[in-house]
Amino acid sequence: MRRLLHLLALCVATVGPLTGQVLFKPEPLIVPNEGQWPRTVLAMANLDAARVWVLPDGLRFAARLEGESDSVAVWTEHYVGAQGGTLDLDPNSHPITYMLGRGAEVTVRGASQAWVRNVYPGVDLELRIESGRLKTWWHGTDLSVLRIGFDGAEARRIPRTPTVLELETAAGSARMEAAKAFDAQDREVKVQWQQTPEGWTLHAPGAQRIDPTYVFSSFSGSLSDNFGYTATYDLQGRTWLGGVAFGAQYPTSNGIQANFGGGGVDIALMLFNSTGTGIVSASYLGGSAQEQPHSLRVAPNGDLVLMGVSNSLNFPTTAAAYDTSLASQPGGGSLGGGGVVFQSPTDVVLVRLNPTGSALQASTYYGRFGYDGLQDV
Repeated sequence: MRRLLHLLALCVATVGPLTGQVLFKPEPLIVPNEGQWPRTVLAMANLDAARVWVLPDGLRFAARLEGESDSVAVWTEHYVGAQGGTLDLDPNSHPITYMLGRGAEVTVRGASQAWVRNVYPGVDLELRIESGRLKTWWHGTDLSVLRIGFDGAEARRIPRTPTVLELETAAGSARMEAAKAFDAQDREVKVQWQQTPEGWTLHAPGAQRIDPTYVFSSFSGSLSDNFGYTATYDLQGRTWLGGVAFGAQYPTSNGIQANFGGGGVDIALMLFNSTGTGIVSASYLGGSAQEQPHSLRVAPNGDLVLMGVSNSLNFPTTAAAYDTSLASQPGGGSLGGGGVVFQSPTDVVLVRLNPTGSALQASTYYGRFGYDGLQDV
């Protein structure tokens, strides 16, 4: 009989009240990589609380941690000695389209369940999204091979609480709780974290099911209300995050736009270093009306390419842009899309930043009269 190990659940704390412009958040999904991200990525889980990159031999997290800093942390959980698995996913969600540049695009469908087959020989990792949480279960005949290491976080066992593993990052701490374990007769078994020379493991003799939990709070990084839409990372392992900020208290550093543009909502960008221990740059991007990012992609030279929408007459554009003016028209009513109510028609915006996010390389409007990027292009 194959043994089952329930390893991980990502707990999403209740998100506080946002402004009246917020209608909904993107549906949490596991989205497969079909060319929109680097080849080292199998899939991405877009939770309210985090972005979780599924790798052949681990998981990479970008999440806001509880604490006074209210900061975003990035760390990688890697499975020591893993041979590297392959993704098995049955897509059943609505279609999601990513613009790849030069007229290319890819449309994918996600799912609430996926597998990474043969992470270790004969050992599979199952991922499921349930009630906003990402849960991971290990399946296999010999789960003793599982060893967990961490990059960008220092793991230590809580004194007098051997069921809790604390992960210290530059932005704060998260906890991995091994709450309970059960044997084949569903009897509770004592479980605790143990450190080995190869990494951390869960010690629960005779257990066939264990349910540790990751604990952190909602995905943000700002005193102003904000939430994330998209993320990617480059060949150096640095992570880009793209979202929106509803106000002037988003933390900026070394970016292209230090101040809030106005209009209720701007695009908000952050670039983390490869270990997740520091922010390379953080920036607003927007004019005096409303903006929203849809997708991010890193070019071969490291530049960041962003596609989004704007209804600002003064969205930042470059001199040689394809179109430097919004295709505006009087009236037009309002339209909600992706959590924002746009009070006037929109254009698609295409933006290219240098590899550190400190310079605007190219930026243009693209559209006609109407709600481009929300209804059509």
